[in-house]
Amino acid sequence: MTFKHPNLKETAEKNVKHLVYIATRPGVDKSLTEKDLQKELEKEEVDGPFIAGAQRSHGLFGPDGAENLEEMKKEIGAAKGFVWRCIVSLKEEDAKELGYLKKDKWEDLLRNKVPEMAREMNIPIENLRWVGAVHMERGHPHAHLMIWEREPSIRLGVISKNHIVNMRKSLTDEVFSEERQNLLNEKNIMRDLIR
Repeated sequence: MTFKHPNLKETAEKNVKHLVYIATRPGVDKSLTEKDLQKELEKEEVDGPFIAGAQRSHGLFGPDGAENLEEMKKEIGAAKGFVWRCIVSLKEEDAKELGYLKKDKWEDLLRNKVPEMAREMNIPIENLRWVGAVHMERGHPHAHLMIWEREPSIRLGVISKNHIVNMRKSLTDEVFSEERQNLLNEKNIMRDLIR
C-alpha cells in the first residue's frame, strides 16, 4: 500500500494518471460482469443491448459495478486526503486452482474485503470510496485498488504493520477459504477413521 502525500502540488495529477493507468493499461480486463451489467441497467443509461462480457474502453469497477472513468478522474483529482494505492496478487497456479482467472471472482473478493480493509485503515464505511481494476497478467494475475475518504479525516498516512498483516490475513482467508475447508474436512475424516 502506497500513496502520494496529499499536500504535494503534483499529487492530484499523479493520482489521476495512476487511475487511468490501472483502468486502461494493456492486460486490464475490460469485460462487463453480471454485476456491472445489472448496475448499468439499474441506472437506465443503456443506449443499446448490453451483454455480460461486453468490452469497454476501461476495466474500472467499484462497490456497485462498473464505474465511469471520467467521473472517477474528476473525483480522485479533487480528493483532498490520502489516496492509497494497493495491489492484491496471486501466483498464477493458485489463481487457476482457486478460480481467480475470471474478473467476477476478483470483484467479489474486493467487494467483500475492502470494507474490512477500510476498518483496519480507520475509514468509516460511510466515508469509504474505492475503485479497482483486474489485470490478468500471465504468471501474476492481480487487482489494483485505489482507496480514499469521501471527506478526509485521516491526518497521518501511516498504517501500522499489524493493520497491514490483518488486511493480508483477511484477503488470504477469503481466497483460500474453500481449500482450507477441504483440508479441515479431510482432517476430520482421518480423525474419525483413527478413532
